[in-house]
Parts: sequence; structure tokens; C-alpha cells
Amino acid sequence: MVAVLTYGNPVLRVDMPTFVDMQSAVLWSGGLQSSVRKTAKLGAVVGRGSGEAYQLALSGEGIVVVQTSEGHPAPSSGS
Repeated sequence: MVAVLTYGNPVLRVDMPTFVDMQSAVLWSGGLQSSVRKTAKLGAVVGRGSGEAYQLALSGEGIVVVQTSEGHPAPSSGS
């Protein structure tokens, strides 16, 4: 048995190909083909993209589990 924990509610993707931020990918089927896609475009500069310069591209038959958050923010050294 395996337990998988994510920050935020996980999203299950079955439509392929799919593109996810590398820090958000949690797990995917072993039979999927993976590659890295450069996404730095004008939309990312003006706030319309995911904000990531690279994304994980997955294609084939299978599933991908993505976390909706890249993690908790670092605690501040507040007063």
C-alpha cells in the first residue's frame, strides 16, 4: 500500500497530452512519455501564463496526479 500526500486538493488528469509545472507533478503512469517544454512566452511576462519557464509534458495512455499548490510559503521571521 502507498499513501500519497499533496499540498491542496490533487487533480487527476487523464486527457493527453498534458502539461504541468514541474513542482506540481506528483505522480504519473509508468507508460507515459515525458519531456520538458520551454514555455517562456510574452503571456508569461504579462501574467497570463503559469509563471513557469519550463513545464513537464506527458503523453500516451495513463494518468497524471497534480497538486494544486507548490507547497506552503516559507514562514516569515516576523515580529
